[in-house]
Amino acid sequence: MKSWIAVSALALMLSSCATIPSGPVMSETQKQQAHAMQQENAAAWFAAHPSWNMAGRIAVSAPNNSGSGRLDWTNLRDGYVAEISAPITRQTWRLTYTGADGAVIEGLSGGARRGSDAEQLLFEVSGWRIPLNELRTWMQGITPADVTVLRDPVTGLPQQFTQDEWQVRYEEWTVADAATGVPVLPKRITATVGETTKVKLVIDSWSGE
Repeated sequence: MKSWIAVSALALMLSSCATIPSGPVMSETQKQQAHAMQQENAAAWFAAHPSWNMAGRIAVSAPNNSGSGRLDWTNLRDGYVAEISAPITRQTWRLTYTGADGAVIEGLSGGARRGSDAEQLLFEVSGWRIPLNELRTWMQGITPADVTVLRDPVTGLPQQFTQDEWQVRYEEWTVADAATGVPVLPKRITATVGETTKVKLVIDSWSGE
């Protein structure tokens, strides 16, 4: 996989700074209320659209391999499909996971590979340590119920929390779209574990069925 992932694109694709909102600082009660409303709206939208798609860009820094590419994530009722494509080499691989059938990665030079654990399979073929199940929830902007969440002082939206050793930071959020009904959702996410592994995700668009 290292042969086709353009490491040099890492800084180019995800280098722009997050938007820093300006305005009056909320009280703790106001931040809690804003966070609760965001969680409620996001949960309602995803419940109404169990088959949803996220299109964006991902960059991974890891001890054994680093790289970046386009990420198209399609949520299924019993799993997901994650397709990553490198724009420079024009190569693509596709990870499909369902609870009943396990995981399969297609697009490798040696043919498709299968495994029961999607995260372990991805690590074996790429060297990327990505908590895929958690990433799916982070993408939705849903924060774990059992962790302490740092909220943005101006918007009250989730800003940072730690889950299973991963430090997750929401660096930017979208604006709710009244025309489509899509609520406020994450735009830029950075997740790190230790000092050597970092996952950065920029979300370009959402759609749901």
